[in-house]
Amino acid sequence: MKGVSKPEPKKASTLASVLAAKSKSRIVSTGYRDLDEKLHGGFRRSALYDVSGAAGSGKIDLVLQTIMDCVMADERVLWITTGSRFPTQRLRDIYNQNHQKQGELRREFAALCNNVSEISVNSISELIVLLGQFNESNEDEYQMCVIHELSDLIQNLQVDCEKLFLARKLSMEKQKQKTILERQLRESAGEQYAKNMYDVDMIPTLGMTPHTRVQRSIQELMVMLSIFCTKKSKTVITVGSTEAQYKSFTITNDAPVEATGPDSGARTPFKRSVLVPVLNTCGSYYSARLLVYRDWSKEKHHTCPFVVVRGETVKLGT
Repeated sequence: MKGVSKPEPKKASTLASVLAAKSKSRIVSTGYRDLDEKLHGGFRRSALYDVSGAAGSGKIDLVLQTIMDCVMADERVLWITTGSRFPTQRLRDIYNQNHQKQGELRREFAALCNNVSEISVNSISELIVLLGQFNESNEDEYQMCVIHELSDLIQNLQVDCEKLFLARKLSMEKQKQKTILERQLRESAGEQYAKNMYDVDMIPTLGMTPHTRVQRSIQELMVMLSIFCTKKSKTVITVGSTEAQYKSFTITNDAPVEATGPDSGARTPFKRSVLVPVLNTCGSYYSARLLVYRDWSKEKHHTCPFVVVRGETVKLGT
């Protein structure tokens, strides 16, 4: 038709434009220059990170330093937890350390806290549902999401799956005893016994083992987190605890090296207890994993947190 202009076709994005747009996205600082260098500037958008450590290691302070960088830039942060409240006082302490104008601290800090929202979840299932709602929503309210105590949710899931498996196993044992009794009664009455019908079809199977059920739930969670990061261009940090595992090591060039195969036993291997994140099987989903610890054996009076990231150790300072 005359007088009606056709809309111009949308230009396809080039690789250069995509990379340029990604490079312009803000990088959230960890508050420590040496650690930022190991992370190529800090925590990036559209990326998933993990911060793990034992109680008192300093992992929460590290995350709060990152949250402070966000709220100071007038960005909103979502704090997802299993029930414990957001550590406002510890964030205030960090704010006081970074600023000298004590007269305006209270008013300005209260305004900053308005940029932090809390949501409590009680299970992995609730967390998956919450992430699904965020992924389907068109709202873009938060720039960073911190999932606190994720390892507690994983451990609770393991306990629940083991209880469910045990209850199902006991139910099957009762069904089996009932089937045997019915068979004996039919045989004593002279009835013909049909093995397939009464022994196989009437007794349910156990289904997935607790370990398989937990791993599937974790994989579903990690997929939802990855979608949330990339689709919404968020920085997501999971915070969890660590557990001790015994691993084999050998001495190479006067340094202990983890023994990973049968050929690594050129010298007699030895075992050592090492700290690993609870979510140790999901490393491929993370852009980087940070393991926070304190070396109490070397610095007994005043310990500083250390962070292991990408195979290198960084001292966070006093």
